[in-house]
Amino acid sequence: MSSRRILTKFGVIDALQNGKSEKAAILWVPGFLGTMNGVKAEALQKWNHDEFQQTLWRFDYSGIGKSTGHLTFENWMSDAGAVLEAAAESGGPVNIVGSSMGGLISLHLAARHPELVRSLYLCAPAVHFLKDRIALVRQSPGDDITIPADYLHGSGLESIPKTFLEGVEESWLEEIDFEKLRSQKLPIHVLHPELDDICPLSGSEKLSSLSGCTLEVLPGASHSMSDAAALACWKTSLTQFLARV
Repeated sequence: MSSRRILTKFGVIDALQNGKSEKAAILWVPGFLGTMNGVKAEALQKWNHDEFQQTLWRFDYSGIGKSTGHLTFENWMSDAGAVLEAAAESGGPVNIVGSSMGGLISLHLAARHPELVRSLYLCAPAVHFLKDRIALVRQSPGDDITIPADYLHGSGLESIPKTFLEGVEESWLEEIDFEKLRSQKLPIHVLHPELDDICPLSGSEKLSSLSGCTLEVLPGASHSMSDAAALACWKTSLTQFLARV
């Protein structure tokens, strides 16, 4: 395991590169306020060490952990792109595994940098990230958004600036070039929890109709997919997907 500091035009991104392999690398793109040491990221690291044995990249977004830079959605999109470029530099096209908001960012990465992406595996992708809350948040007083106490994350932050919302509307599902993705025949698999009340299953159903991706519903699971049963199902699904691509 080696720590990497990746310089971007917005700051410095803290990343981990686990192992080296001739196989295509895996890039983990975390969800909103997710970190490289979250439950799903650590589970992926263990599976990769024990079974996949591919080079695995994880990172913290700007303003989280040791990564510098401002908390804006544009910066986070750029952060993921910078790590993708670093991952592909030595090993060619990368298998991206994105979660929630990271799933939306992953779709944009594939559309913008098709030569760097080998496949996409998305967990409960937030294809309309904050769409149903953005008007309410903008009307709330102050310059910051308080993070709900029941929202599970490892960033250590209690709030984020409202400026984070800038650019979010330009990233929603309808802004992605799916014609380009279809023409490249990029393998895309979506695993979406049946009982997701944060990112409804309907979003992934629409994604499937637009992209032609494979949609797999995870029965009885909630959005976080962090309990033992959900993680076990995810492991089986991801293992089968990586074996195909």
